[in-house]
Order: sequence, then C-alpha cells, then structure tokens
Amino acid sequence: MSLDEVSAAVSVLLGFAPPAMLPLPSSAKLNKLLLPKPFDRPRAVFLMQIDGSHGSDESSGSDVLDNELTDLATWLEGSYQKADGKLNIPLKSGNSLTLLLNKEVDVEFASSLISLLKTIKRGIQVHEDFSGGIVSPAELLVCRFTGIKALEDEYGSAEIVKQGAEVVRTALTKAFDQLQGAYNGKIVGLVISTEEASTSLASIIDGPSSLHISRRLAEASKTNATASIAAIYLVRLSLAWITGIILLVSTLIGICLLMNMPLTRDTLLYSNVKMD
Repeated sequence: MSLDEVSAAVSVLLGFAPPAMLPLPSSAKLNKLLLPKPFDRPRAVFLMQIDGSHGSDESSGSDVLDNELTDLATWLEGSYQKADGKLNIPLKSGNSLTLLLNKEVDVEFASSLISLLKTIKRGIQVHEDFSGGIVSPAELLVCRFTGIKALEDEYGSAEIVKQGAEVVRTALTKAFDQLQGAYNGKIVGLVISTEEASTSLASIIDGPSSLHISRRLAEASKTNATASIAAIYLVRLSLAWITGIILLVSTLIGICLLMNMPLTRDTLLYSNVKMD
C-alpha cells in the first residue's frame, strides 16, 4: 500500500472523508479492506511505527526509571533485578531474553517497550475520560518503536535479535488485546515500518510486505481530529443556544397573549361556565 492509500484508510477508519483525488485503483483497494457501512467505522486507530532509525528515540537510557522497568517486567511476565542491572523477559520457547541495563543498546530496546506501554496506558485513560461525554472524538494512538534496529546495529544477526523480535511481537499482541478490551473491540491496529527497516520485521508484522508511512500521517490525523472535535462542539453549542432562545421567546409571547385575553362570555377559558 502506498502512503496515500494508508492515509486514506486511516482517515476513513477515524470517520473522515478520504481525499477526493484518490485514484480509482486505490479506492477499489480500500473498498476491499473497509466495511461498506459508514456507521461501522471504529473511529479509533492504534498505529505502531517500527522505525529503522533510532537517532531520536522518545527516552534515553538516563530517563528510564526503576518503577518503569518494574512495570514493564510485570506486564511481560518477566523480572527486573535492580541489583544486577538485568531485565529478564520470558519467551514462548522456554528461554528468556536478558537485557543488560549497563549497555546503551539494551536500555534503548527496553525504552521502546516502555514507550509502547505508556502509549497504551495513556490512550486507555483518555478514552475512558471521553466515554459517556457529549462529544465522541476520533482517537489516533501512535507509538514509534526503534529498539529492533538498535539491536541489529549492535549484535548483527545474533540470537538476541530474533529474541527481541519475538518479545516485540508478544508486547504488540498484549497491547492490542488491552486496547480491544478497553474500546469494546471498536479499534483497528496498524503496524507499519519505514523503508530503512530490515527483514527482521517480517516476524513482527506477520506478513510478506510492510507498509511505508511518514510521521506526517500522525500529525495530519491529529490536526484533523482536533479540528473536527471543535467544529462538532461549536455546532451543538449553537443549536442548544438557538433552541433555548426560541423556547424562551415562545413562552413570553404565550404569557402576554394569555394575560391580555378579554374575559367575556365568548372567551375560550369560560366557554363552559354559566354566568349570571
């Protein structure tokens, strides 16, 4: 899928119209992927970007705290040994991935996992805050993962890289399961990779090809979502004020007419009353 096709798909999933200039073959491709009914749109997307460059990770090794490592170990059913500076994460094979936190590359991999966990927690919290409100906004959760490339640059094709890919796949599955529960199934997950990503990503994405997208997609979607929320809120607020003013004016007119009604035998109020 091209960048335009991915952008259009995410826009539709969030409840916005796709670009008007989208080519016909791309539109046909989206029709195969998306449900035909517009009211079936989930209006929530979790976008996991697996980046091939780790020059601008969200947190460096010095920013990682003991409580964050403990939460990560608990989430992945592993263990964090502060005294030894080790983070052990179990694998399905029965072995475990051991990260040495005195190594910068291992810390960067752990930091990417912590960033994923934080994104999930923040997304669920924001969703719960909006639940039950007047406005139901479109929600786009974006997480950028750079840990795999960091392991590859340091260890090449060693076993630890394969173990890291398996841990990421497990973490991604856990993350999306949590989101599915919090959103009652009304959320779509999207895993993408940049052109610089290596072939090790195939085991994570679980497919023969990867999607290519830039950070502009996240920025544009966030801007569109914010603008749409403000527009919907303004329209509803205006309708509420207009309706209130109409009701108030109608009530005042009715009271004035009632007070000025003449009390005669032909008056509607006294039509059934006998007067001496």
